[in-house]
Amino acid sequence: MTITQNSLFCHACKRQTLHQKSVFGIGWGLFFTFLTGGIFIPIWILLVIYDSGKPYICLECNSIVRPKAAHTDPPVKREITAAAPPGSLRCPHCSALLKLNARFCRDCGTPIPA
Repeated sequence: MTITQNSLFCHACKRQTLHQKSVFGIGWGLFFTFLTGGIFIPIWILLVIYDSGKPYICLECNSIVRPKAAHTDPPVKREITAAAPPGSLRCPHCSALLKLNARFCRDCGTPIPA
């Protein structure tokens, strides 16, 4: 087993901290693939898929964090209740309130036309 570390936002600590999880190491995968003449490759692929779903553990408070994939979260649709105040504008995609000189929406990442 190999330890993988990543810097993620911990909701318990309320800040960016170092997290880790144990995964099946590439060295062992190569060793078993060579030893079995390639028969181990499908098992290795399944182990990699299984390890990708494991949660990270915060090294400071030991809480479990499952990182979210940015592409799977749909943009938040908001109801426009009022016009944007002076010195600001609204995102054309998600209606978030932005600064007047914003180039991208901070909520959904949509480019703001000039």
